[in-house]
Amino acid sequence: MQGNKPMNEPTLEILSKKYNLIIFKHCFPVCNISEDTNHPDINSSEKRIENYKLQYIALKQKLRAFPDTNFLE
Repeated sequence: MQGNKPMNEPTLEILSKKYNLIIFKHCFPVCNISEDTNHPDINSSEKRIENYKLQYIALKQKLRAFPDTNFLE
């Protein structure tokens, strides 16, 4: 669940119980990335490197909660 809305996609909690390897596919290189503002915001939908960095740090921390699952990107 994301916020108050149920997600239509399986979560890491669901997938990690079913698979021991999860592969991520990124579309990052083809995104229309804007210039950084020096005010990164992890919750921003603006496509900026500074925001992506915060989001990847949070994702890395989340993935560490599943030590029996391998992740490949």
